[in-house]
Amino acid sequence: MSSPYDNMPPQGPYQGGGEYPPPPPGQPYPPMEPTQYAPQGGSGSYSPPPPPPYQGQPYPQQQPYQQPNYAPGMQPPFPPPQKRNNNGLIIGCVVALVIVLVAGIGLVVWAINQPDDNRKTDTKGTPTVEATATAAPTETTTTSGDNGYPFSTNQAFDEPLTSDTSTWYTGTGCGFKNGAYEMSEKEKDYYLMCSRDTNFTNYTYEVTVKAITGANNTMAGLLADSNNVEKTAYMFVVSKDGNSYGIYKHDEGAKQGDQFKILKENDLPTKISFPVRLGVKADDSELTFFVEGKKLTSIPRESSKGQIGTSILCGSSPSTADFINAKLWNL
Repeated sequence: MSSPYDNMPPQGPYQGGGEYPPPPPGQPYPPMEPTQYAPQGGSGSYSPPPPPPYQGQPYPQQQPYQQPNYAPGMQPPFPPPQKRNNNGLIIGCVVALVIVLVAGIGLVVWAINQPDDNRKTDTKGTPTVEATATAAPTETTTTSGDNGYPFSTNQAFDEPLTSDTSTWYTGTGCGFKNGAYEMSEKEKDYYLMCSRDTNFTNYTYEVTVKAITGANNTMAGLLADSNNVEKTAYMFVVSKDGNSYGIYKHDEGAKQGDQFKILKENDLPTKISFPVRLGVKADDSELTFFVEGKKLTSIPRESSKGQIGTSILCGSSPSTADFINAKLWNL
């Protein structure tokens, strides 16, 4: 499986470390080697990890929806400080000041189709709320075609995800199993992200969450604008119980303690059941999110391009999520 970012040479730890130059538009980064972060006790700030481990940033449990304390485990679009060679990029965030390289420490992993970088993060830090939804989003029914969802007939790919396509990250926590692309995270309050190996500019991306196992506060969904240059990425996830959603941003360039940001958290207009189709439209100004082709909400878009993928936020028990039918249309 390819890493969440483009196939790039192995990269290092989550925070710190140099970046790999972005490939030409539409070109994958060379695979990076996975690297891990070990959670640290203490203030919840990130500190540069020793070689293999990465730094990460935790965030506390979310009150509104009783979500677990997720630590940024998404895969940033740039190589972390420390690197290990692998076919995918996995990024995690650590919640303490010092990274402890000890067996048994929980980590949050973020996989991306770029250099194989593994990053794991603990979730006991305090997240920064960039924007919080205060009212239930309004659903807007759309239809296929240029004037409605998915807003284009120019399809770039249509992948069932029933078997390895060599374009998706495969490695720690991410792989093809039982006819689906499966993500698994054993450490509670951690999250994992895995991506496809190509950058896209303006697009509509859709993936179906087939099933989620674990606690009801486990969340899973899509990854958008995983950008290796700007060092940011976005998660749009829904809860296993089908009642709520969250939109989160990982900002590798932010100061310690602010790298994981809660953009929106709210109840869904109606309870959903699985499998469920999640989508995102990325244009020049906004990221607009959809559930079953219906508009849910939108946020300003700060990136100009990035990779797409999948993500899971582990709740209060080990969790897995299965994904099928990934599709993307160029706008």
